Amino acid sequence: MTDKIKKYIDEKKYTMFFSLLLIVINCIGIQRRYLPWFTDEFGYWASGALLRGYNWNNVMSYSGYYGFGYGIILSLLISIPSIKIRYYCAEIINVILIVFIYLLLNSIFNIITENKRKKLIAVICVVSMLYPYIIVYTHTTQAEIFITFLYVWSIYLLLQYYKNKRCKYAMLLLVCSFMMFSVHLRTLVAIISLLLTLAYIAFSEKNRKISITIVSIVIILFLV
Repeated sequence: MTDKIKKYIDEKKYTMFFSLLLIVINCIGIQRRYLPWFTDEFGYWASGALLRGYNWNNVMSYSGYYGFGYGIILSLLISIPSIKIRYYCAEIINVILIVFIYLLLNSIFNIITENKRKKLIAVICVVSMLYPYIIVYTHTTQAEIFITFLYVWSIYLLLQYYKNKRCKYAMLLLVCSFMMFSVHLRTLVAIISLLLTLAYIAFSEKNRKISITIVSIVIILFLV
């Protein structure tokens, strides 16, 4: 048992180290501010407030429509009395999502390369997570980090379904697609691509019951 643990730690040590590195780097700027800077931030907070029964119509009177997807996350923080702590918690959630994005990227590249060159993959993935876009949006309450997480998660689920042909991955991908649509309408093109690819893979399956079920759900989603 001890040997298995040592082997697991040895295989995952780079991933664990880089995950901790991302947490440290992205936590550095958390206390710099605690109020929204961008109009979009008020829009997402308003969606969260609406889900908790608060009326923020005056705040949103000059703004457009904002999806409720990210608002679901922010709604969990609305009841926190301190605005400062509320904002910090939203940033910490972004940091957690960044770690998940990094781990998913690792898994995606390991699937594609069939677990070859894991060290190089770990380095490439952590470098991609140090992109300025990621670091800047970590310290806002816009939906960008959450959308990025959903994009990466959807690719992971699609690869898993293609590799293992298990229905649970197809169902999770459909859930992920709905979540993306609920966050922002600009994800629609990616969702259509994902669903068409999923339908093609499912239709080529030998198990016709699963194929018909998945394709039917995809068609229903398109009609909705």
